[in-house]
Amino acid sequence: MERLDSIATDKAKSHLSKKTIALEMKRDLTCSFILPGVVGRRNKSEEIVEVLMQENGFYECLSVVSIVGIGGLGKITHAILVYRDERIVKNFPLRIWLCASQDFDVIKLARNIVNLASGVSCDNFNVEQVHSSLQDALRAN
Repeated sequence: MERLDSIATDKAKSHLSKKTIALEMKRDLTCSFILPGVVGRRNKSEEIVEVLMQENGFYECLSVVSIVGIGGLGKITHAILVYRDERIVKNFPLRIWLCASQDFDVIKLARNIVNLASGVSCDNFNVEQVHSSLQDALRAN
């Protein structure tokens, strides 16, 4: 107990104060490049490709395939393997790879999709115009 009292006294003498600082961890954004020698990921990636390629037209009404898990499990590796799979490339003529941070801006992502899908820059468009351009770009493909 004396040790704690001593520390408290030292703190008061030093004029230390409590200061909280919000730290934001920046993760490196990734691209769709990956070395061909990936080991141990093909089975799970194959399952995702099979879901997307089901003959019954399931992928036609599918809006999202989620790959979730804690950091370091290889989620991005799975996504890249699926994105580059020959069957996906052949059957999905419009494929877009986007990087999004944890605090992403939906409108900015939509603008990027429009630009990548159609070549149209909509940087000065309002939300409704971006939405309409996005629908047009996706329908055209």
